[in-house]
Amino acid sequence: FMWNHEKMDTVNQTQTSTPHKKGGKKMLDIEARNKAIHLSWLKAYLNLGEDRATWAYFADAIIGMDIPPSQSIDVDPESRVTPFIQSWTTRVRGSTLPEDLKNMLQTAREFNVQLAATNPSKKVKGDLPIWYHAKSDPSAKKLYKTKHAKCLRKKHRVRLVKEATAILAEVGDNHIPATNCTCNTCSHL
Repeated sequence: FMWNHEKMDTVNQTQTSTPHKKGGKKMLDIEARNKAIHLSWLKAYLNLGEDRATWAYFADAIIGMDIPPSQSIDVDPESRVTPFIQSWTTRVRGSTLPEDLKNMLQTAREFNVQLAATNPSKKVKGDLPIWYHAKSDPSAKKLYKTKHAKCLRKKHRVRLVKEATAILAEVGDNHIPATNCTCNTCSHL
């Protein structure tokens, strides 16, 4: 049907999707179209603003359950937001994600999508998750398991950088950076 009963020479896929003026058949490149669709989904998923699509919140929860066993002990489930702005990853092999999410994440890996902001505003920085922050020092992971970090997560419900900063602002002059500090803020933690 594509060749309209003309002589059927061997033609590669690139040539068939090339415009007529360049000698091609201007056929739709399905693979490129699918990648474009996955990238548009990814763009909507990565919109973390107030107008974020509802499905993206469900995707966060589903993606957060599909982490490799090697990371599942290290990453507190309640602290998982998205692997694009945090230091945890999803499974590459043996993923249990729905095909659409799996394809979206594979396309993101293919195009090396990652957190990169040249000069983020104070508001943007404050709205990032404090736990498993993508740009934090890898040695900070051991701090996430301390009793103080657990208290901040569970009791004080600290999730964002701005929430941790607000608690730090409350620390008085009599605070000493030690585990036996008795200042008002530390004694409440």
